[in-house]
Amino acid sequence: HGATRRSSTATTMTIFSYYWSTSIRQLLLFVTLFVLCIFSKATADDNAPEYGMDISYPIHHSPIESSEIFGNIQKTRYEEFLKTCRHNGGGEMCDMHEEERLRNNRMQPPQMRNFTEAGFTKIKCPEKVFKLLKEFWEKNRHDQVVEDWARGNTVTNNWLTPSYMVSVGNESLIGGGPFLERQIWDAARDTMKEWTGQKFFRDSSLYGIRVYREGAILAPHVDRLPLVTSAIVCVDQDLSEPWPLEVYGHDGQAQNVTMLPGDLVLYESHSVVHGRPFPLQGNFMANIFIHFYPAPEVEQFNEDGEMELPMYILDGTAEADEWRKSLEKLDEEPESNGYTQLHRAAEMGDIKVISYIFKKNPDAFQKGDINGWLPLHFAIRSGRLEAIKFMVDHGADIVHYRTNEGTGYSAIELAKEFLIPEDPIVLYLQGLLDADGNEGLNDEL
Repeated sequence: HGATRRSSTATTMTIFSYYWSTSIRQLLLFVTLFVLCIFSKATADDNAPEYGMDISYPIHHSPIESSEIFGNIQKTRYEEFLKTCRHNGGGEMCDMHEEERLRNNRMQPPQMRNFTEAGFTKIKCPEKVFKLLKEFWEKNRHDQVVEDWARGNTVTNNWLTPSYMVSVGNESLIGGGPFLERQIWDAARDTMKEWTGQKFFRDSSLYGIRVYREGAILAPHVDRLPLVTSAIVCVDQDLSEPWPLEVYGHDGQAQNVTMLPGDLVLYESHSVVHGRPFPLQGNFMANIFIHFYPAPEVEQFNEDGEMELPMYILDGTAEADEWRKSLEKLDEEPESNGYTQLHRAAEMGDIKVISYIFKKNPDAFQKGDINGWLPLHFAIRSGRLEAIKFMVDHGADIVHYRTNEGTGYSAIELAKEFLIPEDPIVLYLQGLLDADGNEGLNDEL
């Protein structure tokens, strides 16, 4: 009886083992096929035909011809693109903008210093950055406003398919404003350092969230200076097929990079031509653009007291000559409203220009505009902490000087009026007062 039971048990175990191993094999086969399917789809772009300039879209020269890869499709699309631009109020301005775009694509990259081998890469967006963007987007996605483009601007086909903005710098939106902008910049900066190997970056521009809609085209271009080392984050999308970012790396070959929400493309936007020349298929894509430029931690001056050339421009080039000529404009007379080049530099947080003007004319910090706003006040309103620190370190008054002939804001009052209490600028200025033991001044404020 015991032997029979053991035999029955062994038979049962054999049957169970057979069906278990068969199920496992089937499961493994299914998983393998599924992974292969996903992998083949994810790497489909790797098998796409390679092509260079002026094939998918005019990059250096216009017009383009038919090609083996795209046939007449892209040639016809571009011709229609220009035709509709001219007929929708752009006129000859469309051609002028196109000539400028093509000229910049040809001339700017060879005069730039690059900081990476390929010029671009795609990674997952750091969780901290994406969390900030996603939360802001979900709270404000229904408050989109049409983006304003100059007449005849051909960066997008905005006359047919307007782009929309949900700006992270818009203080009227939930959570928007300078504080959020600085959080995004600060969270993205380490990623940029790691990619480029550069130790120090200054904020250049933070633009978006820009929303593209069905049919949108983004003409391939290089960014204006000082938009140098940059990142695109895909915040959200609803597409019927991928809308690739076409980038021309340092090898001059086009690569089509697909993006999903949470993806981040790092690229040297001053020298890498980038765009989306194929019309968006689907409802929308929402992206933000985070720009930096590499710089020394302390701005350098030569023996004559002139600023050193920015490290991203190659010396001996026409671009270097133009940059040096631009310094002459810093000595121009203020505008009729008293707004000076220093006011503009403070508002943009341009430490290089601020330090240069101060070196030549320290009294410039004390010149207000028509409303008595000093450069310091513009830096506070725009949330430029580095610029504020520089001016305070060089004698800017944060307490006693007031705008509007003494009846308006002091610097610390302006910060508390325009910024949230936990903003680093408010904390920095308040910390200066506390460190100096200005109890009377604190009571007054």
